[in-house]
Amino acid sequence: MTRYISGYKVSNFNPAMLHNRAPTYRFMMQVDYSNASSPPSNAVKEVSGQSNDFNNGLGGKFVWITPTYTDEAHKAIGGLAVLISPSARPGLNDMAVGSGGDFR
Repeated sequence: MTRYISGYKVSNFNPAMLHNRAPTYRFMMQVDYSNASSPPSNAVKEVSGQSNDFNNGLGGKFVWITPTYTDEAHKAIGGLAVLISPSARPGLNDMAVGSGGDFR
C-alpha cells in the first residue's frame, strides 16, 4: 500500500519481506540537520523529482527526514503531522532551522 503525505511517498513495502523475514515498520521519523547538501542514504525520498530537503530554497541548514524501524507492529507510527508554530516547542526539532519565520 502506498500513501502520499504532503507530496512525500510513504510505502509499507520492505525488502525484508522478499527474504521471508519478519516485516519491519516505521517506528518514528527523525529530523536530521546538515550543512552538506547530500541527504543521508536513508532519507525519505521526494517522488516528483524535487529536493527532499525540507528547507530547500528557504535558507538555513539542509533538513532531512529519516525513518527508524521496528519489528513490533504496535510501535509503528500511525500518522504524520507537521506543526507550524510562531515559537519553538520543547522536545520537537525545528524543520525550518536557520531559515527564520515560523517553526515547523
